[in-house]
Amino acid sequence: MCDKRMRLGFVGLTVLAVGLQVGLGQARFDMQIKTVVVVDANGVPVPDARVYQGECLVWDSRMRTVCLTEESPWQRTDAEGAFSFEFVRQGAGRPFFVTDASFEQMACFHISRRDPNESYTVRLSEPARITGTIKSKDVPLSGVHVTLSYLVRGRALYPLLSAEEDFEAPVHEMSLDLLCPAGCDLSLQIEAGGLGAKPHHKDQMIAPLKPGQVLEIGAIEFRPVSGYKAFGGPAPELQVGEWVKGKPVTLAELRGKVVLLDFWGLWCGPCRKAMPKLVELHKKHARRGLVIIAVHDASQSKASLLDAGQDSVDLSTVPFRVAVDAAPQEGDQSLLAGRGRTIDAYGVTGFPTLILVDKDGLAHPVRRIEALESLFGGRSTSRPITLFGRPTPDDRSLFVEIGVAVGLIVVLVLVLGVLWFRRSRFEERES
Repeated sequence: MCDKRMRLGFVGLTVLAVGLQVGLGQARFDMQIKTVVVVDANGVPVPDARVYQGECLVWDSRMRTVCLTEESPWQRTDAEGAFSFEFVRQGAGRPFFVTDASFEQMACFHISRRDPNESYTVRLSEPARITGTIKSKDVPLSGVHVTLSYLVRGRALYPLLSAEEDFEAPVHEMSLDLLCPAGCDLSLQIEAGGLGAKPHHKDQMIAPLKPGQVLEIGAIEFRPVSGYKAFGGPAPELQVGEWVKGKPVTLAELRGKVVLLDFWGLWCGPCRKAMPKLVELHKKHARRGLVIIAVHDASQSKASLLDAGQDSVDLSTVPFRVAVDAAPQEGDQSLLAGRGRTIDAYGVTGFPTLILVDKDGLAHPVRRIEALESLFGGRSTSRPITLFGRPTPDDRSLFVEIGVAVGLIVVLVLVLGVLWFRRSRFEERES
């Protein structure tokens, strides 16, 4: 088995090396000189226009405006408003951002890898603006990160702008006002920083804007992470209506142990699916001090959970404590009103929610059950792992995989070295 894998590895490496040699030889014939002429809105060539690749715009938090990075531009146009460069047609294409010296006109354009044209005209125009409001009702924001990307063919994203706003004191609302190029598809992504705030907001696709247009995207509101009320502080004490399995206990009595709270519901499919993983976790680490308490919302009772007629979860196989949350108080205004007092105290907004209470009684979020293995010096899987994430039958097999990987890395380094040398020679000829 190992000899077969060795032969396959060497054959694959040989094929890759030959393919790269052929590709490099073909790339010599796919090298093309592209010439781009930059003109203003009236068609007049723009000398000393600045050309950038990749992220080139930043947010100046002091001036509260968008400006260029301090890095030098990749190219500048000559007196005729033109610039030329060597283009490898086998690449994935190139995106460009262009602005005049005053930063009052700008544009984006893209040259695809199979574009046969040798010359292009790029017309600059007045930039557009994107405005809106970022809000967080329940959790104050300590910072906001905004990424604006150039979207090509609805898929490829090329970052243009990185806007970072850190607040001296947490806020619940901030205004957004971004300068951006007109006439191209854009993607806007916003991330909020703050204890308990959900870290990501889904991308918002923005159709090409007209020069000078102001796009009002309205209010973007961040919702809190489930359990946000407890994070960073002492875990609220449990308020149990009924203990379904195990002896009654308080978090104060469990101080010095690691407690995992599982907020779940019988009606919740992911909750039921996670139960066997919790059982396995208990069996592996209960002796090391792990205590698991599954807290069901107040919609059920001990009798209904133990009812032989319900076949959703067989609690007879569950070795850890199970409790039903206490009924909520009258006039409760929490995000999940009516689900239970402990749920309200922790700020649980979705099921299942896992919260870890450390030995000092402090609450921490848990995204995945597998992540808990590291707390006890284990891995997220009981199988041995190799470089490629597969079980190894013996050390020789692992050696083969590492050897193939090192060989591929060496070939990649050689290819990059050749490409760098060719580019250096081209830049020397230009200078």
